Amino acid sequence: VFENGFSPSSWTGPATASIFTSLYPFQHGVTTGFFAGKYFKVEVNRIPAAIQTLPELLKENGYKTFGVANNPNICEEEGFTQGFDKFQLFKDAHEKKMMRQLESWTEEIKGQKKYFLYIHFNDCHIPYSARKPWYEEKEKKRDDTLSRYDSEISYVDEKIKKLYERFGWDKNTLIIITADHGEEFWDHGKTGHGKNLYGEVIRVPLLFYFPGPGGAAKRINSNASNMDVFPTIREYLGIERGQAEEGMNLLPVIRGEKSNGGENDRYIFSHLLK
Repeated sequence: VFENGFSPSSWTGPATASIFTSLYPFQHGVTTGFFAGKYFKVEVNRIPAAIQTLPELLKENGYKTFGVANNPNICEEEGFTQGFDKFQLFKDAHEKKMMRQLESWTEEIKGQKKYFLYIHFNDCHIPYSARKPWYEEKEKKRDDTLSRYDSEISYVDEKIKKLYERFGWDKNTLIIITADHGEEFWDHGKTGHGKNLYGEVIRVPLLFYFPGPGGAAKRINSNASNMDVFPTIREYLGIERGQAEEGMNLLPVIRGEKSNGGENDRYIFSHLLK
């Protein structure tokens, strides 16, 4: 677990494109999307076909690739379906449709010698639903909003647990859990995300679960970016670097081969088109 994990932007389109490419938003070009389109007329950007995405890299190296999302920005128009053998988007839908889709794919996925599965939950997000049994009603608006948000996180945790058991991820599977952005709750006078680059909207979970020996549980204080996911997977699988990467391979830090110098040993950059 990286205690200081950060995102290269504070909303879905650019941040996820950076996870998929290990490039900054101003490099891969996805700086506007359906979020921006709510406020002014804008042409939706897409990941250029010339840039190899993570699913394209893995497909090229013998992996069957599957993806499912319920955020409207994770779409073909923005280039997110590049490299997927199967991809299903449920725009702004409840996670139940995603879980049913994954259930229908279970035997096919488990039957693959090697597979890559990308799951993009949109539930820890506006609007914040009260998820029982984790939700506890609060008197003050801010406290109640936070309680709803926290219950959404526990709700998604439960879904990940069920998928872990369904697919047998305790064996021979590299699992990475992260987020495209955080949320702000009046920390700097606003709510939601995509309006600034304060810590509350760019700080994200970043967790690697490795199969076999050498993956002992630990918490690492070094600054990390979810742009590091692409080069870390590539290095872990022994795939040669084929294009520019702005992220870092985190394996030496995870394995203790590189000194964990604390949270200030690396600068992290984030980008937002205003």
